[in-house]
Amino acid sequence: MKNDITVIQGKAGIGKSGILLSVLKGLECSRIPALSISVDKDKLEINLKKFGENIGLPNSLIACLNSISSEQESVLIIDQLDALRWTNESSKNAVDICRELIRQTNLINEKRDRKIHLVFACRTFDYQQDPRTKSLF
Repeated sequence: MKNDITVIQGKAGIGKSGILLSVLKGLECSRIPALSISVDKDKLEINLKKFGENIGLPNSLIACLNSISSEQESVLIIDQLDALRWTNESSKNAVDICRELIRQTNLINEKRDRKIHLVFACRTFDYQQDPRTKSLF
């Protein structure tokens, strides 16, 4: 796959976050580097680097994941992507940050033999109907 992106979609309350938690535990057991954020809790504001710093990282999510996993596959999980629709003021910026995250991942992956994979989860309605969410994929 060119973009190394997976989107998990389903109705509200169907268990998308539970699936991602199981995936994350499996990655940890397999010693595959992974980072996970939830857009409804970890607000995507300002820019990608500042967002990483706001959650306690020295740089952007993707830069940090790249630095710790250069010799192996790794995964970045973004849960609750549908929260972009709920956050009116910052949602455009949040979508731009997600778009930049995908762009930076693609650029980094061009130079890597072992890719960084992005996994997004959102409600089916947003994946299919919300223009901002649809524009990401």
